[in-house]
Amino acid sequence: MSSLIRKTLGLVKVNKNKKATNYSEKIIKIAPLKALYIPIPKVACSSIKRVIANLLKIEIPLDGANIHRAEFPVVDKDSLCKYDDYWKFCFVRNPWDRLVSCYSEKIKPDKNFFGKTNSFENGVHKGFLKYGIFEANMPFEEFLKAVSEIPDCEAEQHFRSQHTFLTDKEGELIADFIGKFENIDQDFHYIFKRLNKPEIHLPKSNRTRHAKYREYYTDEALNIFEKRYSKDIQLFDYEF
Repeated sequence: MSSLIRKTLGLVKVNKNKKATNYSEKIIKIAPLKALYIPIPKVACSSIKRVIANLLKIEIPLDGANIHRAEFPVVDKDSLCKYDDYWKFCFVRNPWDRLVSCYSEKIKPDKNFFGKTNSFENGVHKGFLKYGIFEANMPFEEFLKAVSEIPDCEAEQHFRSQHTFLTDKEGELIADFIGKFENIDQDFHYIFKRLNKPEIHLPKSNRTRHAKYREYYTDEALNIFEKRYSKDIQLFDYEF
């Protein structure tokens, strides 16, 4: 175990035996289409939210960049039984690729980076600071080791396992259709054709710039990753 991870465990109390919760996700309600969209961070949710905002004529914040601040109508996961007649859809992403995208967006090489809206502190996204673990310019493998010490029940949503967004208390999938990020244009077209809106196109936004994800993983990193995200890999049928 690296000195960084030992430092981590001293700063944040991570309870690996803590029971997983039902995660009170805010699922977006598209009432005119009788549909529900289950967003997962780092899986094109900004682009999809922009489409839904336009459909529902929801005002997008003036800063433009943070669509997540828009006021969408939402449904709690625990209330889904009231929406049996709604069609529920979502997208998932290659887990190895998703974590690299998270790392590239949330961990900056510059310790003096604070972002346009001061959403970073010393090069680390503010949502990650509570762990006392992440540092600007930390190598990806150290980032992965740190993430592996944080169970889903305590994980920030950008590196939380994808299945936790899509399952109920019994572990059953709640989505009627699960599209793939890697096939997003075709799957997005299918979804809105199914909802009688075939002319809608998906804008591309918030793309992170990084090398191909396979270049980030050593054999050791792959072993660590596969233990941490085994359920996503199996449930959504992904290969490295």
